[in-house]
Amino acid sequence: MKMQIIINFIALILLGSISLQCDKKDDPISPIITTPKWAKQTNGTNDVLLGISFPNSMTGYICGINGKVLKTTNAGTTWSPLSTGVTGFIRDICFSSENMGTAVGENGLIIRTINGSSWASQTSGTTQHLVHCHFISDNNGMASGQDGVLLKTINGGTTWTKLSSGTTAELAGLFMLNANTVFAVGFSGTILKTTDAGAIWTTQTSGITNDLRSVYFTDANNGWAVGIGGAVLKTTNSGTSWQKISSITTADLYSISFADASNGIMAGTGKIYVTTNGGTTWTDESPSFSGDLYATTSNGFVNSWAVGQNGLIFKRN
Repeated sequence: MKMQIIINFIALILLGSISLQCDKKDDPISPIITTPKWAKQTNGTNDVLLGISFPNSMTGYICGINGKVLKTTNAGTTWSPLSTGVTGFIRDICFSSENMGTAVGENGLIIRTINGSSWASQTSGTTQHLVHCHFISDNNGMASGQDGVLLKTINGGTTWTKLSSGTTAELAGLFMLNANTVFAVGFSGTILKTTDAGAIWTTQTSGITNDLRSVYFTDANNGWAVGIGGAVLKTTNSGTSWQKISSITTADLYSISFADASNGIMAGTGKIYVTTNGGTTWTDESPSFSGDLYATTSNGFVNSWAVGQNGLIFKRN
């Protein structure tokens, strides 16, 4: 009798175990949801977009062909066109504060806003195409362009002074560390540096002949330059020497920017790369798209942006 009770008890345990296993098999499996790192934003245009600037996390501006300037005040949820009064290419845009900004473009074009809305033309003193600008304050800025053109203002563009760069290469990228120390990069591997506010420019050795399109420094010593054919250069000594970083990509790269010393992005033809360790490694986070991305910016790493052909605007989630 005891033996029969034990047998029955064991049988009940086994049946319960089988029942539980069957219940587990019948439980619905929760799907794994992967959120894309970069989201495409709607802006109402297919025009080529060439420059971007975010003076804070919510307010941003984008420029492009056909005199295009777009503005957002809600971190890109919506973009609204601004009237610039020009019809040509606007190649770059830089805001030093929420409403104070400058844009540059073809045939020496410079326009400026002091209210984030209306724009006024400024006299550049050149007919060369201007392709990049950078301001470190509302008053102090520089612009660069074709035929080695470098311009400087110390009064918000009321007057612009032409500087002697010593080169005829197109200077496609410009970065101001401060009012005195500035770097410019350009075609045929050109890298220039000034430490006296542009009075004298010294050529630095890049070691390459690729056209360089963008330069960015995270501090006085550490900087990056990128360009055509996957060119990526790094310096840790303020440009005294530049190291070529190989095996990241062969895609043309048009822009690089950093949110801080660790977090940065670079973008170009069909590609977006991201680093979270100061450039020790770069991860391909490219969304599905075709064409070129010409400009990036990072106002805090969660607010990283890239813009380019066909009205493309991507924001990092």
